[in-house]
Amino acid sequence: MACFINHYKCPQCGHTWCDEWSATCDNDCPNCGARHISPYKSDDGQPEPLDILRDLAETYRRINGTCETLSADDKLALLLAHEDAVFALFEGVDDE
Repeated sequence: MACFINHYKCPQCGHTWCDEWSATCDNDCPNCGARHISPYKSDDGQPEPLDILRDLAETYRRINGTCETLSADDKLALLLAHEDAVFALFEGVDDE
């Protein structure tokens, strides 16, 4: 799941804040309640380790349960792609 750290500045009260979302979406000011404020900047966030492990487990279930047409080598290649991302996260290595 993509993760973004969005930076906001309220046009009504000037309050600034950051919030983590799965998209670069509008937010409401936590200070004055002004609505639909777009982020002025968005950074890529670090995915949570449990989210990556959940995605890996779901991929494993999907590959084993619904991909009977894939060869064993193809299944292994799909799992290894996710495994590399998990280890890169825990080792602090950027996989991109």
